[in-house]
Amino acid sequence: MPYKKLDYNNPKEQVWMTELKMKTVRAPRPRSPLGMPLTVDDPYKMKYQDHVYQLVKPRTIAKDVQKPELSEQKEDEHKQNENIKKKAKTRHNLPKQPEPLKGKLNPEEHIYDTVAGSRKWQEEHIYDTVERGPKRQEHIYDTVAGGYDEDKNDYVFYGEYSESQSAPIQPPAISPAQEKKNNYRNHVVNEIIDVERNYVKNLKDIYEGFYKQCRKKPQMFSQERVFTIFSNIEQIYRFQKKFLKCLDNAYNSVQPFLTDFGRCFLDQHEGFLVYSEYCSNYPSAYSEISKLMKIQDYALFFETCRLHQHMSNLSIDAFMIMPVQKICKYPLQLMELLKSTTPCHRDYKALEAATTAMKNIANVINERKRRIENLDKLPRWQNTVVNWKGEDVLDRSSELIQSGELIVIMKPQGKSKDMILFLFDHQAIFCKKDLLRRDMLYYKNRIDMDNVLVIDINDGKDWEFNVKVKNAFKFQNRLVDDDVQLFCAKKSSEKLLWLHAFEDERKLVRNDEESGKNMLYT
Repeated sequence: MPYKKLDYNNPKEQVWMTELKMKTVRAPRPRSPLGMPLTVDDPYKMKYQDHVYQLVKPRTIAKDVQKPELSEQKEDEHKQNENIKKKAKTRHNLPKQPEPLKGKLNPEEHIYDTVAGSRKWQEEHIYDTVERGPKRQEHIYDTVAGGYDEDKNDYVFYGEYSESQSAPIQPPAISPAQEKKNNYRNHVVNEIIDVERNYVKNLKDIYEGFYKQCRKKPQMFSQERVFTIFSNIEQIYRFQKKFLKCLDNAYNSVQPFLTDFGRCFLDQHEGFLVYSEYCSNYPSAYSEISKLMKIQDYALFFETCRLHQHMSNLSIDAFMIMPVQKICKYPLQLMELLKSTTPCHRDYKALEAATTAMKNIANVINERKRRIENLDKLPRWQNTVVNWKGEDVLDRSSELIQSGELIVIMKPQGKSKDMILFLFDHQAIFCKKDLLRRDMLYYKNRIDMDNVLVIDINDGKDWEFNVKVKNAFKFQNRLVDDDVQLFCAKKSSEKLLWLHAFEDERKLVRNDEESGKNMLYT
């Protein structure tokens, strides 16, 4: 399409050309505050720093710079802005904050001309984040609430969050195997605390439902009978309440697998020795209850007590055996809990020590119970011995360790006799069988094992007794040098059994002395 030739003589086209020239006029060259052009030699050259143009020349501040003359239109706009700012400052509430920006701010949109405005205008729009702190929260660095992010090595603008301070901390990922183990430990911990609470409730029923009611009937239950049936059930109940409180304090109901039960058992394990007396007395209690339940008045009384206390539908003997069963279950529960606990768990070491401690407690209680049962056998055995001399066997001993036939060689002739040796703790008793009635025993002598040294003798001739011996050992009195007795077993295996029995006797005595329970059951 050919261009139209302009007619410069036409008035309309002259006006159009004038308007076109006005639109295409080049913008004036920027000048300094003093009206001089910005050149390399200009001493008032401006530099961009932190969204604000600042003067570069040393010892020059904004108030020393002469303000340029403003046009009327700009002056009106500036006054109008000043009035708006003053009205906003006189209000009680600050102007509504804009919605947080998603990205970093564009510095070209927030450049404040420090020369064009007055000092007051500068103070309202330029924020000294170091000396005075921010007056407004729009478009500034969040220097107060963690605006500097150390991870990013940069400041965070308003509208952004600091990953090092504001981002929610995510829990570490748990593997499926670890989660399965945590669930298993949750189950074990919940079972332990639930069973313990039910057990303490049953103890309360025994104590308040049976024990207290029996004591209110002295015509039916003497003090001796009450003790035979209930033994020290009151002490057990008080201890278990204290222990349950310790478990409840350690129990983590939100995350049970974090519960530390090991420390509770480890701190309280010595208190479980209170079960020793109860377990030892239980056979007598069971016998007494069985005898009373055959009497209608007593059977009706126990049933009335059960209904009044709202107990489970169990007989009294089923309630009374619960403490015996419970003390045996504690090591099993701890072993199961230890199995579900990882070695890195904070309760693992305490749980290991608690498991060992509770096993020892159970062993001690079982051993004492066994020795209590043996006490009934010793008087019966003594009654079968004819011509008994000296103190009763129960005055010093509580357990028969070994018995059997031995050949005793006497000094100085070296005569031998067949004897039966009964080895107890602290003493050994010699008896001789009747020639006609082999089941009848005659008392001959006793030896204080606390003052005897047992010596193993090799097969061959013994120069002290001047006899040839086999499978022999000696008793050497520690107090009298000449008091020596020589024994021979029929077989070498029997000799080894006797030597081990003498070691067990000394070990048993030492254990009693160390535990402070020496002659506990005499």
